[in-house]
Amino acid sequence: MKTSTNRAFLFVIAIAISAFFISESKVILAAETANYSMVESAGILPTNPFYFVKKIGWNVRRLFTFNPVKRLDLELEIADQNVAEIKKLEDINLDSNRSLEKAATNYEENLERLRLTLEATKTAGDNAEIEQIVIVLRERGLKHQELFSRLKDKHESLRGRLEEVQSRLEDVINEAPKIFN
Repeated sequence: MKTSTNRAFLFVIAIAISAFFISESKVILAAETANYSMVESAGILPTNPFYFVKKIGWNVRRLFTFNPVKRLDLELEIADQNVAEIKKLEDINLDSNRSLEKAATNYEENLERLRLTLEATKTAGDNAEIEQIVIVLRERGLKHQELFSRLKDKHESLRGRLEEVQSRLEDVINEAPKIFN
């Protein structure tokens, strides 16, 4: 009985590891051939009780992304995913102030990770590759700023919170070109 339990456990672990590496290889291939387009689908929203699964997935991807330039690209992708979540929450208007504040907090946390990754990227990677990501970061950052400006107009009670997020985003956008110096 104990042998069959061990085999079942090893089988589950083997499937989980192989599934991870298959998805990770797709992520690496996508990052290498990326056209840096915005994320279209929000996926699981922060109001979903299973949102933690999405966060675990991001953390696993971070854990296995060793190249600082690829990590910067990943952090940018996650920030775009957060913006897609905010747009979706705004569209469905589900308990909008509380859910939007939660989504803004998630965005701000990921923005801090993006800032830290920017600092780590200063000494690593190909300048042309870094330059391309920085250009994309600035473009997307401006689109994110537009979204937060629109949200401030619609949700007066969240104005202060959204201004904080915009200020942090502006700091990251302004810091991005400095990684070349």
